Amino acid sequence: MTKSLTTKKLASFVATLFSASGLFWCLLFPIAKAPSNIAAVLITLMALLTLVSRMKTSSVNPLQETNTIAALLLMLLPAIWFLHPGPGPYGAYLKDTLFGLYMLAMAFWARNHPDLLPKAVYLLLAGTVFSASMSLMQHFSLIPQKDAGASLGLHNGSLTGAFSLLLVFAAGILTFLLRKSPTLPAKAMASIGLLICIADLFLVVPGRTGYFAFLVMSVFMIYNLYKLNRFSAVIMVFIVMVFVLNSSVFKQRIVAGKSDLHLYSGGVVTTSMGARFEMWKVSWHNFTENPLIGAGTNGFGPRWMKEGYSKNPYAFNNPHSTYFHVLGNYGFVGFSVLIFFFWRLAVTAWLFRGTLVGAAIGSFLIILAVGSLTNTMLTGDFYLGWLSIIAGMSCGIKIKEIRKSDVGDIV
Repeated sequence: MTKSLTTKKLASFVATLFSASGLFWCLLFPIAKAPSNIAAVLITLMALLTLVSRMKTSSVNPLQETNTIAALLLMLLPAIWFLHPGPGPYGAYLKDTLFGLYMLAMAFWARNHPDLLPKAVYLLLAGTVFSASMSLMQHFSLIPQKDAGASLGLHNGSLTGAFSLLLVFAAGILTFLLRKSPTLPAKAMASIGLLICIADLFLVVPGRTGYFAFLVMSVFMIYNLYKLNRFSAVIMVFIVMVFVLNSSVFKQRIVAGKSDLHLYSGGVVTTSMGARFEMWKVSWHNFTENPLIGAGTNGFGPRWMKEGYSKNPYAFNNPHSTYFHVLGNYGFVGFSVLIFFFWRLAVTAWLFRGTLVGAAIGSFLIILAVGSLTNTMLTGDFYLGWLSIIAGMSCGIKIKEIRKSDVGDIV
């Protein structure tokens, strides 16, 4: 008897492909900082599948969900260029708008498939630990650098400040898993992953913001380990101290930071920190001139070329700070959207603090708050891809709770 391809079977196949692509992207995202060509293909595929997927979708109106509204507002913020573009050609800020649309695809995948969220977190951790392992092996010359002729591996210098934040994020979740895992093998795996992330952070990956984020995250990590047992918390502090005291990368970044501050006080603005201070000044000027709605999505670039380029001849297109980026480009209105999103992440992380997804949201909130000080985390495919995953989780975990409530009411 020949099996016929029914509409229901086709829809089921499409939904399965849709779910698999989302999980696959969570795994690939942390590997070597998410190669943009892979990420772009998969995220575009999910955007298309969003239009046709009808399986496991929520019956709840997304416009009635506070978390989804917060994510939508933040992700569509660059699309303000349609109404308030700021100076310059459209192409200068069209890219940011497309990033926002890509994020929406991932967010709605997570929202419509809340049962897959724990798997997404595990795959995210797996990809991060894999990249960190490769990085450590290359650092200790166990495998060659890819740009030294190896067919596999990471390019030298491909894992920098942005990846340091991802390592801290993973470390926070791994301490939560270490506390919550019921079996010894699961605890052992979480411990190994945690050790790999910390080792890569302090021995290999340079990133002052990552170190500061680790300091803030350490409160959450020590709490988790203390809840497991006091000895675990003491061991972690000891391990971190050993890495810090023996880390040439860590010492170099701290010395470089002090040197940057000293040089800036003497009028040198071409250092990493000096350039940031000048960029923040430019964004602040945009904000003070347009405090309500800012200078527009492309407001920073043209002004930097007029005021900052002569001091530091590099064509920066963002101020390397989420807070100054939003204030300068979108004013009080945009900054209110950012704070609204922060608040929703905080509320969701607290309400679901006993779950793996809640721990992921809480860890990301720390990373977003700290990383935004010296990085513009609303531009670029790496940061936006990461943001879209977490934004989707914050929407999806709330949908899952709504479904449980609906079932309870029926019963």
